[in-house]
Amino acid sequence: MRTQHPPQTTAYTIMEEMGNAVLADFIQSITTTRFSSHYFIDLFRSHFSVEYERMLQVYHEYADDNHRNTKISNAIGRHLGNHQIGLRIEKIGIEHSKNINGTMSKASVWRKIM
Repeated sequence: MRTQHPPQTTAYTIMEEMGNAVLADFIQSITTTRFSSHYFIDLFRSHFSVEYERMLQVYHEYADDNHRNTKISNAIGRHLGNHQIGLRIEKIGIEHSKNINGTMSKASVWRKIM
């Protein structure tokens, strides 16, 4: 019989632990109906600071904060995309905006579904 190892904790699995209900309620509390992934990540980082700190710890092997933030941002964006229905959002495009590292990059644009 093969031994089952617990799944590795990642930023994505932390988002999964939080659950779509919590994240959907948070998204519905955002005052705009349209938002970018970069905007969402900024809000997420301040509102869910404990969870974001866990995500930073998961990637502690990366000494470079920019690389760590990029890994986390990618996981959060992937989670938004994979759970659009449960989060009551839909992707409506892509824009360039300032990311968490302070540089311009592409970000998905989302619209809340009421």
